Amino acid sequence: MELTYLGLKHFRMPRETARVMPAMFSDAELRSIRMPTLVLFGDHDVICDPAAAIARARRLIPDCEGELVPGPRHEMCASKHRIVDGRVLDFLMKDAPRGTAERSVA
Repeated sequence: MELTYLGLKHFRMPRETARVMPAMFSDAELRSIRMPTLVLFGDHDVICDPAAAIARARRLIPDCEGELVPGPRHEMCASKHRIVDGRVLDFLMKDAPRGTAERSVA
């Protein structure tokens, strides 16, 4: 909580960053992803339709795992960190020999 408070108190987004709108990947760009991919959305996200976004990712990305995290909007990494952290770690360690990480998350 203290870190969140300090971030809100001191962080000021540059004007040029505030004007940048998120870009949507084209179908061709999603089809071109050739690595295992994990897609997580809060099931109450307001930036997009999370169920439709996951369905699209699963349909277009060849090796995609997608899930809705129950409860949050866009802040799921903070409000549901145990679920998100656990899911990311499970994904990264899947099929990896002990002591190695053969997947990445961007």
